[in-house]
Amino acid sequence: GPWHTGYARNTLEYDAAVSRSPWNIGIAEEEARSKAKDVLHTIDRVSIYSRLLNYDVPAMIAALADVRDAAQAQTLAERACALEGEACAEAGSYLASLGRSDPALALGKRALEVTHSQIGLSNNMNWYVSLLQDRGRLAEAMRVAHRMADVYSSKGLQTLAKAHERMGEFKEAAAVFRLIYERYGETRRRDMFFIRHALRYGVRPFEDETREAMAKVFPKGIRRISFERAAEATNPLSLNNRNLFDRDLQTAGVSTEDRVLALDGTVVETEEQYFTALTFTDDPNVTLLLERKGGKVEEVTLKIARIHYDVVAKGWKARI
Repeated sequence: GPWHTGYARNTLEYDAAVSRSPWNIGIAEEEARSKAKDVLHTIDRVSIYSRLLNYDVPAMIAALADVRDAAQAQTLAERACALEGEACAEAGSYLASLGRSDPALALGKRALEVTHSQIGLSNNMNWYVSLLQDRGRLAEAMRVAHRMADVYSSKGLQTLAKAHERMGEFKEAAAVFRLIYERYGETRRRDMFFIRHALRYGVRPFEDETREAMAKVFPKGIRRISFERAAEATNPLSLNNRNLFDRDLQTAGVSTEDRVLALDGTVVETEEQYFTALTFTDDPNVTLLLERKGGKVEEVTLKIARIHYDVVAKGWKARI
């Protein structure tokens, strides 16, 4: 492999060595990123791992993050799940994000049946519980959510908290978020919950927690601006951030050199504010007020998977 040749990167000898070790997905991705102008998201792992996608499950899962064709994603996800049961939950999550709900549900069901690592399973089944709720399979959804939470992983507990919140069981959701804090000291999701709840339903009965969360996440308060008032956003948020810049933004023509002034009209200056503002509405259409390289201000509307969405607002009462 290239790590044994002694040749410097970007020499013919080094490139030849890389071509002889296609099985090493770490080296392949590292090389692709080193040659890309935009180190965050210009590589295409489907092409990079093309010789691996018939048999290498980690390569399939990594490639799924870059696939936007739902049929191609389904082929990869089902192949990964068939080869390795431990991959079913994560593979299903990509299908769910692309709207392939029925095949995603099938992979989720298989994941519940064959996955050995319960911690790994609990980290990847949030989407499955949400799809079950969407289909009205409420009792089943809550059984799975409780099973994920019983592992006591942070994400497993988050799955249960979100399931309660979507059912309108806000006190139960808050109790689970408190468990996450007690065990892991993690407050981000809890703060987002209290702020989101206050905007959607009012602060009661979480007045103290909401006040504390607002002081941490939005110390200047939640400020609203329009395109015409863009100059009021004086501390824009850089998108040169691996946590923020994703394939959806890139596909919409957004660059890592752009900066966000507002999300859906809410001024965002930090990563925490950005992700919290994403949960303020269920509308999949997200409007970003951007300051482009050079200073030009534009509005860009795109579809982004909301971190949280609420089926209670769709007008049905949950019955378990």
